[in-house]
Parts: sequence; C-alpha cells; structure tokens
Amino acid sequence: MPSWTDLDAALAHSAADAVYISTPVFLHAPQTIAALRAGKHVLCEKPMALHYAEALAMQQAAEETGRTLGIAYYRRMYPKVARAKELMEAGAIGRPVFAEATAHDWYLPGR
Repeated sequence: MPSWTDLDAALAHSAADAVYISTPVFLHAPQTIAALRAGKHVLCEKPMALHYAEALAMQQAAEETGRTLGIAYYRRMYPKVARAKELMEAGAIGRPVFAEATAHDWYLPGR
C-alpha cells in the first residue's frame, strides 16, 4: 500500500475516489478544497471550518467540481435528538433557550 508525506502528491497519485479529512481544524478548508479540485469526494470531520467564509469556499469548490462534500456530524441523526426536536416542535417542553447533551452509549440506529 503506497503512502505519502505530501498531500498534493497523494492526491495526484492515489487511485482513491474519496478522502476523509480528519486533520486539525485549521487544515480542513485548504485540504478539502485541494482534494475536491483533485477530483476526490470528501468526508470532512467536524467542525467543518474555522469560520463561515471557509465553509462557503469548501461548498463552492464542491459545486464547481461536481464532487460530494460531506461533514461527519453524525450525532444529529441520534434518535434522542430527533425526539427532542419533536418535543420542541410540539411545544411540549416550551421554548428552549439552552441545551446540553451528554451521550455515553454506542450509536445504535433505531434505538
């Protein structure tokens, strides 16, 4: 299995269709944009970017290249989060002004 120490070389020589960006956040935007421009689909770890302008540049690069950009923010799909949303929309718990959630369990869809 080949390995690289340089992102540009890896993007140029790898036969991979997609890359997973899990580097420090300050590298997310430049590495994601480079990968998209190299024709790779990208799954980027959260947080997406340091600020809104970087996030927009990432999205624009995905649109320009026709590649898929995904952000690995899976917790929004937790059943407990969906249930909290239902309760808020139904007015069952009033108007939330602050929320804090702690999860110490494995992710099990449908649970």
